[in-house]
Amino acid sequence: MSPHDDAAGRASSTSSSLRRRTVVGGALSGALALGAATLPATAASAAPVPGLPGEISRKINVPTQNKRVLYDNLVVSIGGDSARIFIPQSVKPNQATPVPVIWFIHSAQADHNSLNSVFKYPAELAVEKGAIAICQTLGGTLWTNDTAQRHQRNGHAYLSGLFPIRASYMWSLSAGGALACENYGSKVIPGINGLYLVNGVYDLRDIHDRSLRGRISIGDAFGSTAQIDAHNPKRLPSSAWAGTNIRVIVSDADHVDTSVPPTLHGLALVAKAKSTAKEASVRYHTLGHNPPSWANQDGIDAIFRWHAALGTTTPPTTRP
Repeated sequence: MSPHDDAAGRASSTSSSLRRRTVVGGALSGALALGAATLPATAASAAPVPGLPGEISRKINVPTQNKRVLYDNLVVSIGGDSARIFIPQSVKPNQATPVPVIWFIHSAQADHNSLNSVFKYPAELAVEKGAIAICQTLGGTLWTNDTAQRHQRNGHAYLSGLFPIRASYMWSLSAGGALACENYGSKVIPGINGLYLVNGVYDLRDIHDRSLRGRISIGDAFGSTAQIDAHNPKRLPSSAWAGTNIRVIVSDADHVDTSVPPTLHGLALVAKAKSTAKEASVRYHTLGHNPPSWANQDGIDAIFRWHAALGTTTPPTTRP
């Protein structure tokens, strides 16, 4: 996230366990799919991951900042779209034990390298928990259009062909919130078990209609307002959020985020989802559109609380 900090985040929730206030951050090509499926299984000892299909670069034996847990930092091409992946060295292709995956969705004018910058700290926290972290370029700033969704599906097909996925979690910042919401509410990929939304976009039409920059960016991605409306997460009914886990991080009323107004985005999502979701919680900060540094740990805590609640139930997604 960013170096900004808010010493007094405020939380609210529709979940009874969170009612207390707290003070506290198409398909993949057959060739790639086949390549992923034929990688050998290896023992779960600390060693670099074998070469992956479409691999472009790798940095191995990277220690996390906090606990010095070793992981590999790889860039791969998935159907022509770049993705950066952090893989704990304890996690091996084709292992028996399924792992959680956190999909970090970048903001506007960014790409897969956000995993090396704005998302690096929470991604390393995820690695320390034994999770895989991934950030795809997703075609650039395509919001929720069909190409962005295709890249997302390709990414899931690629990763699930290599590693058994126990559950997926969406973590998004600013403009990336739109695709994170669409992924979860429309089940663009299977097995999503939670959404962590930081100052995130929910209503595409608001962003489009309110500024010239929004009209250009979103207009270019969709071509018509009819297509924007057809791909706008706001269109999804409350039933789309049944059984979901959602946590949004937004600025408070005294420090309004004017880029992505909370009442039209994060808080609007919570209002829509709260009647059917398992959890629809909110935590406030005082930094406007700047993300608070505490969101890093807060997001990891939320995701692994949701993950622990899966218990021994049937995994929400299985290997293809």
